[in-house]
Amino acid sequence: LCCNTAAGGRDFSRRPRMGEGNSGRPAETGTRHGTRHPILRAKVAVDLKRVVSNDGLAVAMDPLNALVELERFGIQPGLNTIRNLTAALGEPQTAYQSIIVAGSNGKGSVVAMVDQALRSAGYRVGRYTSPHLTSLTERFVVDGKQIQYQELKTGAQQLFSKVNRLLSEGSLSQPPTFFEATTAIALSWFRKT
Repeated sequence: LCCNTAAGGRDFSRRPRMGEGNSGRPAETGTRHGTRHPILRAKVAVDLKRVVSNDGLAVAMDPLNALVELERFGIQPGLNTIRNLTAALGEPQTAYQSIIVAGSNGKGSVVAMVDQALRSAGYRVGRYTSPHLTSLTERFVVDGKQIQYQELKTGAQQLFSKVNRLLSEGSLSQPPTFFEATTAIALSWFRKT
């Protein structure tokens, strides 16, 4: 498993395009947080409901829109949420060996080289990267093949089922962030694949 995360734990749903200025704010989609991902909007029906109601429980909506809506929670320091999520998923990260690549520069290149070297040596390799460039599915790759859209949707649905349970029983004090949720989905998908 190769994991490439944005420096400082930051997660951006898209990179700014030329001409957008320093904010990276495209006119058609608004700000990065609190709005829907422009790539998913084309594939998923528009649903303006929030992923989490005022009482903290997730509400019914398309699982991928709900996943993207988690971006509004920003960054939450600490490991309690991801520990609770992986425990609820049966500790998927213990089913395989992992390499985590972190730092300020060069993560993408290192991950690409490690991925190719391990695959050339006959290993099965899962790769979870952040941020994605054009589609959420490109974050999740096994042996060079991206997760299928429906598999990602199913993974998000299963995760939200666990999140609802953890929130209602008090194991989670708040919903996971987008990055925590996508990380949990990746870890679980790698175990299944």
